Amino acid sequence: MAYALSQPRTALFDLSADVEALGVFKPNREAPFHRWVHLTEGFSARLVAAELANDPDARLVYDPFGGTGTTPLVAAEMGRHGTWAEVNPYLREAATIKVEAACADPEQRQEIVATLRRLLQLGPIVDQDADGQHPLAIANEARDFFSDEALAELLGWLRRFDTATGLARRVGLLSVATSAIHASNMKRAVDLRRRTEKEMLQSRPAVSEAVQERVSLMISDLNSTPVAEGSATNVSTDARTLPEDFGPIELVVTSPPYLNGTNYCRNTKLELLLLSLIQNEDGLMDIRSRSVTAGINNVSKRIREPTLIPAVEEVALKLDECAYDVRIPKMVRAYFSDMQIVMGTTRSAMKPGGRMVLDIGDSRFAGVHIDVPTLLSRIAEDGGWEIEDVEVIRNRVSKDGNPLCQKLLRLCSR
Repeated sequence: MAYALSQPRTALFDLSADVEALGVFKPNREAPFHRWVHLTEGFSARLVAAELANDPDARLVYDPFGGTGTTPLVAAEMGRHGTWAEVNPYLREAATIKVEAACADPEQRQEIVATLRRLLQLGPIVDQDADGQHPLAIANEARDFFSDEALAELLGWLRRFDTATGLARRVGLLSVATSAIHASNMKRAVDLRRRTEKEMLQSRPAVSEAVQERVSLMISDLNSTPVAEGSATNVSTDARTLPEDFGPIELVVTSPPYLNGTNYCRNTKLELLLLSLIQNEDGLMDIRSRSVTAGINNVSKRIREPTLIPAVEEVALKLDECAYDVRIPKMVRAYFSDMQIVMGTTRSAMKPGGRMVLDIGDSRFAGVHIDVPTLLSRIAEDGGWEIEDVEVIRNRVSKDGNPLCQKLLRLCSR
């Protein structure tokens, strides 16, 4: 399928930003539509914009790890066709809402804004008798994620926006979902965890205040941001598979899950439960089993048997001897095996000479350094990619005080 190429709009982004800002989500907090959903593990829209500016003829842009949709959204904003894969149903829905809102025409935007303002004035529909059957309320009985008052108000706003239709409804529901952590007894600091006693005493916005703030931000973006001239489509729920007729991909900009033990799935469980995308916490297991294995909690009998890769075995065998958890070497083998599949699947859909840019960092477990960028480079070369460039964009430090770094790998399909 051919995709029209609109006039590039690089003026939307500050391409002179410090290189360290490219690999972190922080700059997105000020970017319209991108700021609707915060994802600590995400990367900057500026990175995507810079790569698109360097590849002005690329029409079909793809991200196998779409997250909240940074790559496809920037592609649409810059007049290209953005595509992505994403296993997490909450992140997939959030990304879809963002790109559809950014691409909505002025008349549709006016209708969304009018609906959101009307529903905000009406306030939440509190029905505590009905709340008890909601997946989040059932989970809260055992887990104490929320106070009873906060939960009732949160579900009341969910019920209010659920009275709308179309994109206005989905934008409203997203505003409630993105307010859930603020209203809860939990905190997302890399991993989702319970607030400490001191943090519980700190002031935070009430549920209605948080929802109103989110909706006001969304209305501002809908009113003041130019309509995206491109388009975006979700094409897969698994980075390891793509439709047979998909492609040819001309540019990939992505940040694979880091091999760092982060439980990417569990981090969004409140939103998943709130939007009834899972019915209980057991539903997380299904998402984890379909994800690229990047954390210890992904390791189970449900994941596929990894292909043993000689370069990876050099590290995995060391971990067999010294790892404090037997799942760690299994995680390492499965991660690189899964990434081998992802890069192979992506390359099969690439245009000859198409480029892939990966934002990735190294890891350290039990004193063993795992040079993820180098190992991925070797896997890529064995799979028909050429290494164009490797750029260090940020230096980090491991938990044991040893240096780590974040790099951009730029590959070209042979």
